[in-house]
Amino acid sequence: MLGRDFLRGFPPDVRAPVICGMCRVALRGRTILEIATMYAVVTTGGKQFRVFEGDVVRVERIEAPVGDTIELVSVNLVAKDDALVVDPEALKSAKVVCDVLGQGRAKKIRVFKKKRRKNYARTQGHRQPYTELRVREIQA
Repeated sequence: MLGRDFLRGFPPDVRAPVICGMCRVALRGRTILEIATMYAVVTTGGKQFRVFEGDVVRVERIEAPVGDTIELVSVNLVAKDDALVVDPEALKSAKVVCDVLGQGRAKKIRVFKKKRRKNYARTQGHRQPYTELRVREIQA
């Protein structure tokens, strides 16, 4: 799975663990500390997110107080130990347990409309509300 070629580009004097983005490999120097093998794909707010245990994700606003625990039950896929579970019957009992870290609003975007030669120009701003979640565990 991961050979010497994977570790070739890392300097040998790295002191802190480095997390590789897509595969969640924790490295210290050239030593593999752990490989996170379990993840889930959940749907919330009309979007799909791939989450690992311990991840912090920003999703569309969920009405829940900060510090509360919520369960995401719309699980589309669970991957654990080189096996994918995509059967809807098997996923009915699957859920992702998350802690609410905060509520906020994203950076403002500008919506600008213009029709040339018609003296028409409109500017409008928008900030999308979000909820920040930390994935505590994936139950499948």
